[in-house]
Amino acid sequence: YLNPPPSQTLCSQYCPALYYGSNGHCLPCSNNCLNCVTPSGLCLDCLPTFYFHPKTQQCGVSCPADSFGNPSTFVCESKCNAGEYADPSRLCNKCSSKCLECEVEGTGSECTRCATGRFLLRSDCVELCGVSFYGDALTNTCVGKLDF
Repeated sequence: YLNPPPSQTLCSQYCPALYYGSNGHCLPCSNNCLNCVTPSGLCLDCLPTFYFHPKTQQCGVSCPADSFGNPSTFVCESKCNAGEYADPSRLCNKCSSKCLECEVEGTGSECTRCATGRFLLRSDCVELCGVSFYGDALTNTCVGKLDF
């Protein structure tokens, strides 16, 4: 392939990052693509800090409305993974280590299911349920004791 500027006179077997090969020439990938394929120039992965949307094979500063951004991988996903919650800007964030599942409420996350050895009390996962409650090991929740 004829390399892109400034070394247009040099030929190589492969095009460099940010370019793809077509008809013997290295052509630029679409916006924010790090690597792309011929002949369409569809993205394989994105420049750092840009999110890859697998359905469209495009890169952007955020994910489309039908997906959630994973800040660890910079890939747009159809839903957040287990142990994560979607914040108001549609980014997936890790739940507290006490939580098995959580959801966003206000400025932080609230547990909806607890990790083994913890019990859900309101929106927190505790090791001991406290006075007037006992831990139900089947549901991992704190249950109120009945007074007789």
